[in-house]
Amino acid sequence: MSQSRTALSWLSDAVLYQIYPQSFADSDGDGIGDLAGIVERLDYLAWLGVDTVWLNPCFASEFGDGGYDVVDYLSIAPRYGTNEDAAKLIDAASSRGIRVMFDLVPGHTSHRHPWFQESANTPGDHRYIWSDRIPSPMREWIPNQGARGGFYRANFFPIQPALNFGYARSDETEPWRQPVDADGPMANRAALRDVMAFWFDRGVSGFRVDMAFSLVKDDPGQVETGNLWRQMREWIDRSYPHCA
Repeated sequence: MSQSRTALSWLSDAVLYQIYPQSFADSDGDGIGDLAGIVERLDYLAWLGVDTVWLNPCFASEFGDGGYDVVDYLSIAPRYGTNEDAAKLIDAASSRGIRVMFDLVPGHTSHRHPWFQESANTPGDHRYIWSDRIPSPMREWIPNQGARGGFYRANFFPIQPALNFGYARSDETEPWRQPVDADGPMANRAALRDVMAFWFDRGVSGFRVDMAFSLVKDDPGQVETGNLWRQMREWIDRSYPHCA
């Protein structure tokens, strides 16, 4: 594997193999697949001609939604192993000419994530989307159990509070809408960059981004969301040009 190839170059002819860690290979007999199990199958993947593996969400999670409810973006889920096991996987894959990509879920976290626990108890914290009343559509707004009260907007399931990347359009009847450059959305952009840098620095070659088009709310044509990812791509090109 040539580490000198830019992301645009190696992606153009990559042979990707998607792995759902939980069901792929169990190394310790506990009935749940793990990173060590993937290492044991790398020779097979190399024989197939695979040069990039993409792992479905493998970060710490309550697994209320198959790992898409992330509790800690900087730690591997214990059921799959440890950060050290991730390093071993990345090294073993690289020695066989295989890159490793992770699945990144930036639009929401678990309700047990420390960011949400802080926000749920701190009036004025806007890392998530908060309202004093139930807006429409009602199914997307969940009563808060924390000290600040009110309701939070969720993605998909009540256990997945939506991170606040702002709204592309304001509406005076919906005061919870914040612009994309408000403090909360900007803090989340910075955190997103920090998460990617953490794993890039540990040898991950890139990310498949879950629901990448949906970060900024009420965004016709995904213009503001596109701007967000364009800025991220420019940063990656400067700092990690070989990552995707």
